[in-house]
Amino acid sequence: MLVLMHGYTIDSELPLYLPPAPAGSRADMTIRYGGERAVSWEVPSGELIADVRDPATGTFYSFARADGRLLLRFQGAAEIEADDRLTELTAFISPDFDAALLSVLVTGAIVAARLVLDERLVLHASALEVDGGAVAFVGKSGMGKSTMCALGTAAGFALVGDDVLRVDVGAGSALVWPAATETRLRASAADVIELFGKDAARTTADGRTAVQAATGVDGPLPLAMCVVPFPSRDITRVSVARLPPAQALARLLSFPRLVGWLDPRTSAVQFQRLADLCERVPVVEARLPWGPPFHPRMFVELVEELATVRGAPAASPGA
Repeated sequence: MLVLMHGYTIDSELPLYLPPAPAGSRADMTIRYGGERAVSWEVPSGELIADVRDPATGTFYSFARADGRLLLRFQGAAEIEADDRLTELTAFISPDFDAALLSVLVTGAIVAARLVLDERLVLHASALEVDGGAVAFVGKSGMGKSTMCALGTAAGFALVGDDVLRVDVGAGSALVWPAATETRLRASAADVIELFGKDAARTTADGRTAVQAATGVDGPLPLAMCVVPFPSRDITRVSVARLPPAQALARLLSFPRLVGWLDPRTSAVQFQRLADLCERVPVVEARLPWGPPFHPRMFVELVEELATVRGAPAASPGA
């Protein structure tokens, strides 16, 4: 089945929970399932373009280029063989892991790597449509990006993307591309999950709960604002503050979607695209009263606060 993600048409033998592509579409990525095989814990040979070994978080992956091919290895778990542009991929899983994990990797790190190689700006972000534009929640894992999007979809806002966001930065504007039909939540957001009902939820291979959004978007949207969420159990009201461009750039640089990316040329492109974004699009820090329990109107209250700063000048650093 052909599906759409980040403006790409993907032909996948793996189940991907994405909207279908129009009839007659030509695949930009073809993903085949190669079955089970032992996956080494060693770093693959060749030119490393990404490398992470972090026992504290349990993250281990290495992407290497050799002889015009790429090997994307998630040590001990899975690996993907591909051409050097990530257009033709074959995915393998270790016998010790659920093959459904491959679907999670494809819609996360693998597609993010394709976007970076194509010199598209990638944000570690989830996004919703608000008043005809996209509001993106940008941050590292655990900062509440997906929870805020789930609260927003429960309140009737359309989902744009979850965890990975493609942004095309042009002269005076930025566009984001739809990339998800569901939001993946941690167990700590159980009362948010209950807002959707059992029929709209499923358990993913990485132990999270994916909740199905009732509405999505059909095409790219202007990026209206980036919001960096700071959840706190010590506050009772939403508050927001716009950052000046230099401070916004420093903040967003601290939340890469692909940690450990090493390729110098594409890294330079990402930096310049992000700097351009911070000049064109407001970046806001939001202090959010956090649960559980989560107040079902928190997202609506945040939207009301964001409206007050959309056209306002940025605050001075430290203000």
